[in-house]
Amino acid sequence: MAARMGTAVQDKHSRKGLQDMVQRRKKYLKYLRRTDWDSYCMVLSKLGLRDIPEYKAPDYKKTQPTKAQSKKSKSKRKRKMKA
Repeated sequence: MAARMGTAVQDKHSRKGLQDMVQRRKKYLKYLRRTDWDSYCMVLSKLGLRDIPEYKAPDYKKTQPTKAQSKKSKSKRKRKMKA
């Protein structure tokens, strides 16, 4: 299917379907990596995929600014730029 994508540039529906399948597989592998490392390694070897050893899981404990806070900071920046 991926080889066909190079020859059929206008085939947008097949491209979208292929991208959806790849993203679904990526999510499943991410879950498997988190829960069962041995199965994850076995699946990677059977599929012939490589692992990214420098992958760092995101730190969800850090607080990110809310939309209201980010709007305030943007408006402050705009005021500073005008003055």
